[in-house]
Amino acid sequence: MTCLNELLSRQCFPADVQHFFLALFTHACDQLTLVCETADAEGLADMDSAYLRQCTEFLRLLVIHHSARFVEMDYPIDGLLALLHRFSFALPYGTELKECLNVWAAFCDFLKVQMSNRSANGLRVNALRFQPILMEVLRLILHKTSFTTNAVELRAILEESDEADFSNTNEDEVPLWEDCLRASIELLARIADFFPNEVLEIVFPTILQCFGAFSSTQEMVVQSVEGPRLDQQSARFLEVLPLLQDLPFLLRLFGSLSELFHSHNADSERIFVERFGMAGEFLQNVLQLTAIGATLGVYTQHPVLIDIQANLFAAIRAFADWLATYNVVVIKSNDSNQLAEFEALIGNTTNVLSQCLAPNLPTMVIRNSAQLFLSLARTVRTRALLDAPFTLGLLQAPEEATAFILSLPDVMARTSFVSALVCTLLVTFQEVPEQFQMWSERYARYSSLIQEVYKPLMNAVPYLTSGGDPPLEAVTTVLDSLAMVGGIFNEFNSSVSNATRKVLLTHIEPLLPYVLQLLQACSDSPKIVAAAVQFLEQYYGCARAQVSQELVEQTVLLGGALFTCERLLPVLQSNNASEHETAERYIRILKFIVESSSRISRAALPLILSICMQNLFPALSEAPIIDVHTSFFELLEAAVVWHQGLLASTDFPVIFDMFVWSLSRPDIDLVRRNLALLENMNLKTSLYSTPAFGPLRFIVIDALLRTLTERSLSVLADEIVAAIFEMTRQHFTGFYEEFLPMFVSQCDGLTDEQQSDLVATAGREQDALSFSRNLLSFVQELNFCRRTNAAAALSQ
Repeated sequence: MTCLNELLSRQCFPADVQHFFLALFTHACDQLTLVCETADAEGLADMDSAYLRQCTEFLRLLVIHHSARFVEMDYPIDGLLALLHRFSFALPYGTELKECLNVWAAFCDFLKVQMSNRSANGLRVNALRFQPILMEVLRLILHKTSFTTNAVELRAILEESDEADFSNTNEDEVPLWEDCLRASIELLARIADFFPNEVLEIVFPTILQCFGAFSSTQEMVVQSVEGPRLDQQSARFLEVLPLLQDLPFLLRLFGSLSELFHSHNADSERIFVERFGMAGEFLQNVLQLTAIGATLGVYTQHPVLIDIQANLFAAIRAFADWLATYNVVVIKSNDSNQLAEFEALIGNTTNVLSQCLAPNLPTMVIRNSAQLFLSLARTVRTRALLDAPFTLGLLQAPEEATAFILSLPDVMARTSFVSALVCTLLVTFQEVPEQFQMWSERYARYSSLIQEVYKPLMNAVPYLTSGGDPPLEAVTTVLDSLAMVGGIFNEFNSSVSNATRKVLLTHIEPLLPYVLQLLQACSDSPKIVAAAVQFLEQYYGCARAQVSQELVEQTVLLGGALFTCERLLPVLQSNNASEHETAERYIRILKFIVESSSRISRAALPLILSICMQNLFPALSEAPIIDVHTSFFELLEAAVVWHQGLLASTDFPVIFDMFVWSLSRPDIDLVRRNLALLENMNLKTSLYSTPAFGPLRFIVIDALLRTLTERSLSVLADEIVAAIFEMTRQHFTGFYEEFLPMFVSQCDGLTDEQQSDLVATAGREQDALSFSRNLLSFVQELNFCRRTNAAAALSQ
C-alpha cells in the first residue's frame, strides 16, 4: 500500500497508461470490497490500524489526484464511491474516520471544479449523478454524530477522552472527537452547496426537535436554598438529554449553512425570499432559547448547557449577515409591514442580549453577549438597532448607561459593550442616503455618552498623580477606563470616514492630558505605564495624521524619558513579556508618528532618531527580543521611506550601521525580516542607486557574505544572494575587482594560494541566475577550504 500511495502522489503520468489506471481502479474496488466484507462480518477493531490508515491515504490520493481521469475514461466511479461509503462508516471515531471524511470533502471539491469547467472530453460532470450517494453520506454522518441514534458509541468516546486526560488529540492538540465533528460539518456544508434544499429539509426538522427539548427544561428547574437548580435525575431530563447533546453540533452545522439564506450571487434576492421563513424561524427559536437560558440561570449546572449557550451565541453571530441582508431588502421594498417586522426582530435580539448581561449570570455568558452585541453593531448597520428599546434607553440616559456598563463584571465585556454602543452611533447606516443618516443627533449622543464613560478616569487620575500610594479602586478605575476607551479606537481604525473619525477623536482629546500625566507620574508602575502606552498606541493608530504638534512632542519626550537605555535594558533582559510588549508599543507609536509624513512628523523626526540611536538601539543590541527588534527596524525603515530627505543627512549612515548589525546576528527571523525591509526600501526609494548608499554598499555586502560563510544561516542563502545581486547589479566591476579580493583576504583559515584561487575562479556572469549560482558555489568552496585546513591542522 505504501508503494501504491507513493505512485498515486505523482500527478504526471505518460499518456498511454490507461491500462494502469484501470488496474488501479479495479484493485481499489477489490481492496475496499474485502475490507468492507470483513467489517460486516467481524468489525474493524482487530484490523491493523496502520493498514487502515494506508487504505484511507490510498483513497484520498485516488480522489484528489485522479478522479478527473476516472470520469474522462468513463470508469464506474459510482461503484467506487459506494464502497468508500461502506468503508467510511464502518470505521470507529478517530483519525481514520476523519481522514475518510476529508476524502469525501476532496471529492466534493473535485465535483465543484468539474461543474464549473469543461473536462477534457468536452462533457460537464453533473452533480445530480452523485446526489443519492452524497445524501446517504449526509444521513449517515447525522446518524453517527447523534446521541439520539448512536449514544452508546459516542458516550464511550467521551468517557475515553476524559480518562485519557486530553492525550487523544491531533497535531494541533484538538481532541479527535472535536476534530471529527469539524470535518463532519465541513463536509456537510460542501454537500449543501450542491443540494441546499434537500439538506435543509433533513437538518431543519431535527434541530427544531432539539429546540423543543431545550425549551422543556424550564419544567425541570426546581428552587433550592442555593437558587434555581436543574433536576438532572428526573426521568424527563434523562429522556431529553440525547437531544440536548445533539443541539450544539446542529447549531454549529446550521451556522455554517447561514450563507445559503443570503447568497451573494445573482439569485440572492430570490434565495433570500424562498428561505426567509426557515431562517426567521431558526433565529426566533435561537433567541427564545437564549432568553430561556438567561432567565433560568442554570448554564453552569451541566456541561452540555455550557456548550449549548456558547453555540446559541455563535448561531446568532453567524446569522448577522442574514440580518444585514434583511435590512437591505426591507429598505428597498419600502414596505411598512416588513419594516415593522424587521424592527421587532432587532428589538427582540437586543432585548435577549440585554437579559444575557444580567450580573447573576456567569462572566463568560456576559462577555459573549457583549461581544455578540458588538458583532451585530458592526454588521447590521441599521437605524433599527439604534431605536431598539434597550439601546435607545441607554443612549438617552448617558449616566445610567455608564452605570450599567460599570456594573458588568468583566473589563472585556465592558470594552465590547462600549464599542458596540459607539458603533451604533458612528457607523454609516446601510442603503440610507446621507441626508437621512441623522449625523447631528447621533454625534450629540456620542458626545454625551463618551464624556460619561471617561469621567471616572478623569476623577481617578489625581489620586495616582498626587504622590503616595493610590487607592486600589482608583488604579482599577484607570486601568479599566483606558481599556474601554482604547477599545473604541480598534473598532474605528479604518472603517469610518475621516469626518466621523474626527468626531470620534475630538470628543476623546480631553482625556489625553490625563493619560500623559499618568505616564509622567506613574513611571514606576508597570501596569499603569503599559495601559497608558497601549491607549496612546490605539489613539495614534486611529488618528494617523489627525494629531496635534503638542501631543506628538509630549509623547516623544515622555517616551524618551521613560524608555532610557538604563531603564530599558533590565526590562528587555527580564522574562516579563508584558513589559517587552510595552516597549514594542512605544516603538509602534513612534512609527505611527513617522508615517504621518506631515509637518508635525518632520519636526519630530530628529528627536525620534535621537531616541532610536541613544536609547533604544544600545539596549536592544544587548537584549535580543525578536518582536521588539522587528518593531524597531520597521520604525527605521519607515523613517527612510516616508522621509527620503534622510538619505542626504548624516543620520543615514548611522541608521544603516544598525541594519548591518542586525544582518550579522545569528537570528534567522531577524535577518529574514530585515532583508525584506531593505528590499522594500529599495523598491520605494531606489535606495541602492542613490549616492548615499554608495559608501555603504560593500559594508552591507560584507556583512551578508559573512553571514553565509561564518554562521549557520544556509536556509537564507537564496534570499541573501538575491539581496547581494540587487546591491551589486550596477557595480559588478567594483564587486569583482575590488570587493571580492578584499573580502577573501580578510577571511581566516585560508592559505594565500587558496585565496588567489577563490578570486580567480569566481564566475563573472552578470545575469541573476548565473550570479546566484556562482556566488553560492564561491561560498561552498570557501567553506570547504576552511574545513580542509582545520582538519589538517588537527591531524598534525
